[in-house]
Amino acid sequence: MDQFDLQANRISIEVLENVVIQNAASPMRHSIKSLAKLRCHIDLDDFGTAQNPFNPLR
Repeated sequence: MDQFDLQANRISIEVLENVVIQNAASPMRHSIKSLAKLRCHIDLDDFGTAQNPFNPLR
């Protein structure tokens, strides 16, 4: 963001829901949380697979 002078709220990251429901200590989940704290948009995807894990997401 610094290199290209981008504002965090102009960035959107698309993440599969199975990444979000991983172990809370996973490096990927830590990175997603860090980006969210910077105010990047985090979009969940892959809900069209008929395996919607809504309970674990809560």
